Amino acid sequence: MYYHFAILLIEISTLLQFLISFTDGKIFIKKSSLYILKHSPRHNNNNFYALKPQVAKNALTPYWKFCAMEGNLCNCIGKVRFQYEKGGGTVYYRDSNSSVMCKYEIFGDPYPYHRKTCSCHKKSSNEEIKGFIYSINLDKRKDRWDEMKKTFYIEHFKLHRISAVDGKLLNLATVDPKIVELKYDSTENAKYDKRLKPHVSMTLSSGEIACSLSHYKIWKKKELLSIVIEDDVKLNKNFNINIFNKYIQQVQDNPEIEILYLGGLEMKRKGVKSRAKYTKGIDAVDGFVWGSFAYIITQKGKTKLLNALPIKGPTDLFLGLTLKDKFRVRPWIIDHDNRYDTNINHDSTQLRL
Repeated sequence: MYYHFAILLIEISTLLQFLISFTDGKIFIKKSSLYILKHSPRHNNNNFYALKPQVAKNALTPYWKFCAMEGNLCNCIGKVRFQYEKGGGTVYYRDSNSSVMCKYEIFGDPYPYHRKTCSCHKKSSNEEIKGFIYSINLDKRKDRWDEMKKTFYIEHFKLHRISAVDGKLLNLATVDPKIVELKYDSTENAKYDKRLKPHVSMTLSSGEIACSLSHYKIWKKKELLSIVIEDDVKLNKNFNINIFNKYIQQVQDNPEIEILYLGGLEMKRKGVKSRAKYTKGIDAVDGFVWGSFAYIITQKGKTKLLNALPIKGPTDLFLGLTLKDKFRVRPWIIDHDNRYDTNINHDSTQLRL
């Protein structure tokens, strides 16, 4: 028995050696399907050439058309999307004036050790712009802006960079008290976080002031809705481009929504009963959402914020106190990226019980 098994192993080894020599080391077998793979130590993200490429239906939307498997040339005038072939997860984008190679060296790697595809969203001269994705980005952090350009592209929404106010360069004497108050009271914080003391007078850090002034730049803009994304975020495993588009549509279709949080930490007020779910994937917020790094805000919400000036407390506290029709996506689709250190220096030690 062992003799026959050994002979079988030798025959398999001989066959593999023949195939490798015949294909110059470019054969790769996966899930009973044969693919030709350009040799690479990564063994995944280089040039796959599928004999019969299959692209999952959920990888495309009506605006996108498949243009290339990974490793091939994508002919496209417009925007090219690079993602895992079955859809979902992180997606990278790149502008194309004629064509671009569909490979991770060009886009970055959204899904290591899995095969990717490229699809094209053709540029149209009469494309309707419904709103903007605003990325709040410090001038000195070009690396973060480059990452944002690769990550965020939503149909009919233009990615626009907002030059963030740098707290380290901020002269507090120049801060307009009609826009931001430098001191605030901790009582409202304590209502939602039992670890905090009420009735403590707090002074905003320069980083917190700079954050509020940066968001204020967006609140002044006149448009039906704005998508606000700080530059130190990442898409989590729940993010899907189709779901994101659906959330945007739900905000557009429901005028009572003032803000829709895409990520953060929800804190519910003690003793307050939660309301029923608003609609599929969206829940009402009955307390606060700590974190202002990712949200969709309507013109109704922005107007209410401007009418409530000056900003009292950190940005997320002011949003929570001022806006009443607050909603959140469930589950969260955007997280803070811990690879980046925060530029907001907040000291809450004197608030701790």
